[in-house]
Amino acid sequence: KAIIEHQGYLYTVNKKSDDKVIWCCRNYRHGQCRGRLHTINNQVIQIIVDHNHEPNKVV
Repeated sequence: KAIIEHQGYLYTVNKKSDDKVIWCCRNYRHGQCRGRLHTINNQVIQIIVDHNHEPNKVV
């Protein structure tokens, strides 16, 4: 499954339609996080920052 990182948070694909992709935080299933990200043609167009956890630490 596709994964992207934005501002320290990891997202997986939730929905796709034509050029638009809606991503949800990887902690959605286990941590009930509601963070979302929308992209069109691989450009971030909307960030819904409702994370209930800190960003992932980069090693």
